Amino acid sequence: MIPALRAGWLSFRRIHLAALTSDWRRTLLSAVGVALGVTVVLGTLLLKSEVVRPFDSFGPALTHAADSRVLEVSPNINGRLPIEVVDRLRAEVGGADAVIPIVATLTPVDLAETSQGFFLLGGSCQIELLVGPFNCDQRARGQAPAVGPGVPLQMPEAIAQRHGIDPGDEVRIPGLPPGSAHLGWTFPEFERVKGINGGYVLLAPSVDVAAKLLSTPGYVTAAFVLPQTGVDIAAEVDRVIAGVATAGPPRPHLPAVFENGKQSFDLIALAGIIVGVLIAVNTILLAVEDRRAVMGTIGAIGAKPIALFGGMLGEGALVGLLGGLLGVPGGFLLGTYLVDSFGRSMLAGSGGTIATHFTSNLIWVGAAAGVVCGILAMAGPAARLVRDGPLA
Repeated sequence: MIPALRAGWLSFRRIHLAALTSDWRRTLLSAVGVALGVTVVLGTLLLKSEVVRPFDSFGPALTHAADSRVLEVSPNINGRLPIEVVDRLRAEVGGADAVIPIVATLTPVDLAETSQGFFLLGGSCQIELLVGPFNCDQRARGQAPAVGPGVPLQMPEAIAQRHGIDPGDEVRIPGLPPGSAHLGWTFPEFERVKGINGGYVLLAPSVDVAAKLLSTPGYVTAAFVLPQTGVDIAAEVDRVIAGVATAGPPRPHLPAVFENGKQSFDLIALAGIIVGVLIAVNTILLAVEDRRAVMGTIGAIGAKPIALFGGMLGEGALVGLLGGLLGVPGGFLLGTYLVDSFGRSMLAGSGGTIATHFTSNLIWVGAAAGVVCGILAMAGPAARLVRDGPLA
């Protein structure tokens, strides 16, 4: 096995890698063509991920510290899970360690001179089981809220300082009358909520308070059921919520318009792959045609057609990998532009906070997209060479 791999690598290096380096101008031109396609792919995927990210607050981001087996109970009518169903879950699901109802929404909040999107979340201190501990009980019992109009809300200390909000200041939520809420506490554990709408979170003291603010008394947005260790409660939960809600792993709560938008983004990303293939294939085709005589000589001394075909696909993958990596910076810049221009306008008024995040996943996605482009671009010329023969 190892000798065969060594022989294959030696053949690839002497025939195909040498051809790429000797004709480096065409190799670079092909890589640039792939990079243009990858730029479109990454820019589109970055816009898609950032537009969807705020809606992770209702599920994946909110439960980041919980057991991976946590179930989210989502009502069939969005945002209206009867509190009686929550009571039944607590009473009838024996294997549940905790049932945590929440009332939540993304809403714009009027600050000093700007409007900023916040994730308004109401629930008991059991929320710590979902996001991690932040001394909720201690603050609720031992620290009186600052005096101010309306309901006291909590906010991360870092966010309050960033916008110059002090305890006692009014929090203006569009749609509610003046004096409905104020900043009662701040908490320093920003790490617990930084992944939830970028840390822009307002915590209401209870489910009932949040429901009154949102004019949905008697209902909650969702409930999270934490199972006991080694216990499967899915069947019991489904029995209790039958006809009213569905249960499953935490998921984003996307409005219908964004569900349709995700499909459009996927199509644009696919178009980026096609762009990269079309740009690169012409250059690769010319390079392959110029090498027919060389390939004929190689074939005459015993090289198998399948080996030549595999080697040329390897060339395409290598060119694609180079192009994919070259396309990462451009893809990030394009994604930043799309987020700042289209993303912000798409989320305007929704309460979602959007910003561009560079992660190592971009590099891996860019490399993978580039390899796909390179292989697809090389497949046609390589197949033709094998079918017609090197000297055709």
